[in-house]
This record gives sequence, C-alpha cells and structure tokens, in this order.
Amino acid sequence: MNTYTKGLLIGTALLALTGCGSTPEALGEHQFRVTVSNVSADAALSDSVYMLHKAEANLNYKNKIAPTEFGSLAEDGNVEEYKAYLEALPGVAQVIVVKGKLKSGDTEEFIITLPEEDTDHTLYGMSGVTKLLGEDDTYIMINNLALPDDKDRTANGRNMDAGLITDGEDLVQAENADVIKELDQTLLQIHISKQ
Repeated sequence: MNTYTKGLLIGTALLALTGCGSTPEALGEHQFRVTVSNVSADAALSDSVYMLHKAEANLNYKNKIAPTEFGSLAEDGNVEEYKAYLEALPGVAQVIVVKGKLKSGDTEEFIITLPEEDTDHTLYGMSGVTKLLGEDDTYIMINNLALPDDKDRTANGRNMDAGLITDGEDLVQAENADVIKELDQTLLQIHISKQ
C-alpha cells in the first residue's frame, strides 16, 4: 500500500449520519458516496469495515473456510484485526472502518476515492462486513458491488453464520466449525452513487 493510499484511508473516511439537515459534501471526479442502512426490523449492527478493491480481493467466504483474522469480527465485532488483514490483500485500494452501533432504521454515509494512479472505476468493487449484535458468529456481508457509471448501485446484505466457536480467547478448529453458511434475513443495504 503506497503512502498516498495510506493517507487516503485517514483523509477520506469522512463519516456523517444522514438526515441531519446538512447538505451532502460535493464529490470529486473520482469519488463515490456510500450509504449504509440497517434495514432490519429490530437488529443492531456492530462496527463495520468496508473496502474498495479490485476483483482479486474477494470476500466471498460462503461455503468456504474464513481467514483466521475474521474470527474477532464474527465473534466479538472487533474490526481491527480484520481491517489489517484486508489492507494487506492485493488489489485493495481503501479500507474504511465505520465505528458505532447501527440500530434498525439508522443510516451512515462515507466517501470512497479511487487511487490517483488508477482511476478506471470499472476495475473496482465495494465490499463490506459487520456483525449482528447479540448473536454469536453471525455477520452481514456485501461482496464486490460494482461502482456505478451513471446509475446508482444498491445491494442487500444477508446474515451469515461463521460457525466459529471459542475456548476462552482461542479459536477452536472443530470439524467444519468455520465454514460460512448463508441465513435467511436481509439486514443491511449498501447504496453507491456519484451524487
């Protein structure tokens, strides 16, 4: 990750609750507005982590073994280890952590910026993951939502079961313990626009 990108992570993780009566920040030529909404009836979501990435940085763990760094997020809602893991993946341009519980009906917004050295938005996607609070091993993921051309893009995130179990502070590798399974509720919506 180059110095520009690291600075970008700090400089453009501009978070703002929507609906506060303020005018949205104007976007630059290579920027996109991301709106994340908790669309559940009554679920609360933990801190979440999102990444702007090329295709090789795929977060699709369905029916696969998840990386060990994913355990702290799926178990405890702690995003820091997973954030560091994502930042080290090839093809990742930006990682953003949204801090704070997102209650049912809440919306958060942030801006993503394409790297100066590669501004072809068709090469990038947006992925994100958050934990469902009050549930062991249950998280919500949206994987590789394409950035929009002239129409906005929206995707729904369903709850997933990480199947992880802990013994004190250590992850127990029980048979098929960390194979990801999709559950049946849509809890999160992510919307990307150029406006």
